[in-house]
Amino acid sequence: MSYKYNKFYLLILYKMNKKIYRPLLLPFSILYGIIVLVIQCFYKWGFFKVHRAKIPILKVGNLSVGGTGKTPHVEFLVKHFSRAYQIVVLSRGYNRKTKGIQWVEAQSKAEDVGDEPLQMKQKFPNVPVIVSAKRAAALPFIYQKYPQTQLIILDDAMQHWALASTLDIMLTTYDQPFFEDYVLPMGRLREFRQGYTRANSIIVTKCPSNMDQQTQSRYIQKIRPENYQKVYFSSYEYGDLYSLRASLPPIQDLSSCVVIVLTAIANTKYLETYFNNRSLSSSWLRFRDHHLFSKKDIEQLKMHYKLKQESTSDTVLIITTEKDATKLIAYENLIKKYELPIYVLPIKISFVGGIESSFLADLEQKLFNGTSI
Repeated sequence: MSYKYNKFYLLILYKMNKKIYRPLLLPFSILYGIIVLVIQCFYKWGFFKVHRAKIPILKVGNLSVGGTGKTPHVEFLVKHFSRAYQIVVLSRGYNRKTKGIQWVEAQSKAEDVGDEPLQMKQKFPNVPVIVSAKRAAALPFIYQKYPQTQLIILDDAMQHWALASTLDIMLTTYDQPFFEDYVLPMGRLREFRQGYTRANSIIVTKCPSNMDQQTQSRYIQKIRPENYQKVYFSSYEYGDLYSLRASLPPIQDLSSCVVIVLTAIANTKYLETYFNNRSLSSSWLRFRDHHLFSKKDIEQLKMHYKLKQESTSDTVLIITTEKDATKLIAYENLIKKYELPIYVLPIKISFVGGIESSFLADLEQKLFNGTSI
């Protein structure tokens, strides 16, 4: 059984366990952590080949399984670096049904390339996006098709040791930081906590936008960064709703609406806070992270929508995430037939204290001036 599926079953165990049973899972967590550590050491010691690119490689990843906000942070980096450099985004394309190397086009299907790479391509149509489980295997294709490439950004690649990086950015969440978590299945970590020392920058994500200096200092103290590491704090900002169907009218005010929230993401807590803070009447249809919607799911959504319509005189709207919208678009005709008013809630990140420029300048200097560790 592959490493991928072992991790999947350990995650199932984690979701089933309660705190009272966690000590029983400790031996499995230690065993899993040791296996991952041995694999890493085999790369470090040269038993497994490590590929080195001709150009800078920026890895963005985490120690935990999902839900840290990688995609908005990668988009933030793509938006910045694509202004001045020729860049390529390289991703695994999680949960896609295809194999091998695939170039992502704006018209691609999420089931063929993965939802997050497709979202990236649709947002940045001029930036090449490629998916490959073996990231190093994609390098010759990048060199051949885009020989002017100056930077490759790897999405979700902190445990991808087969391709060496120039810099590593590690994400961890405000609510469940890595220093309070455990290795699967006792917790959600993919490896032992000590893995954080490989990162050059650590970003604590999904923080309150008004996070005070005292709280920041407390987190930094618990992270215990090495001398070469910098710690940053980021929060989410939600933008204006836009419609999945062009014929729908814009929504200016949600206060008099009943909202159905449709999600297939790892962690909905931040999104729940968004609706709760606005005192919106909402019900939820939740699917597992990266779930590929089916016709049956659209039928379920239609039934849920009709029941809501019958129970209220207010306007009923369906709101989803940008990531989920990439998969819903495959059922555009069915959604139009059922007249489902689906709106998309965009998201972006901002750095607590407004230090985006400082963070980006530091990255740029290390990537292109050869000063990385």
